[in-house]
Amino acid sequence: MTPPPFHRVRWTSALTLAALGAGTVRARRRLRTIPVLPAPPTAVDGLPRAAGWRLLTARGVEVDPATFLAACAHAGREGLRVLDLLPADLAAERALGLLRLVDPAGYEEDRLAEGRGAGYAVLVAEEALARAGVDLAGTGPQGAGGHEPADLMALLRRLKEYAADSTGLAIAPALSVGRSGDPAGAARAAELRAQGLPPGVLAGAQFAGL
Repeated sequence: MTPPPFHRVRWTSALTLAALGAGTVRARRRLRTIPVLPAPPTAVDGLPRAAGWRLLTARGVEVDPATFLAACAHAGREGLRVLDLLPADLAAERALGLLRLVDPAGYEEDRLAEGRGAGYAVLVAEEALARAGVDLAGTGPQGAGGHEPADLMALLRRLKEYAADSTGLAIAPALSVGRSGDPAGAARAAELRAQGLPPGVLAGAQFAGL
């Protein structure tokens, strides 16, 4: 696989500069194993159709058609049924937190791993949604938006149970966190609970460099 073009992803440089402690060093190493979607072309005619896929997005996050189709093509090539998309402007600390919990190199094959993601956009095969009992009737191919990040994180944990060895992560250079921003306070605590992570326990683990 061609090394991902990190110069297109703004938060990677911030993440590198923040390399403090064993946990952060490990997260930086893991970052380099996350696939990067190709930059969306000016026209989408050459990309495959997206039949059978749905895209779930957080409130304020918009995904352009080319990025959606590029994500579908990547998932199809890699045999994935669930793909969490990481925005290019994801906050460095948020990326660090995710990569402390997930080793992308073995995540797809680890059937026992918890489903983890950034909480901004999740591409899901319709068959995986059906197995998990998630009903998106009435939505278009690009799925449904307006979700809270915590809800997407909880859904991703559930979907991983039904796509145990076909769930992955990818960086989407053209995707932005949009108006959702970086949650704090009660919203952040809700996200941690959605991932099965009591805020106090996670803070202690991060302080210890885990």
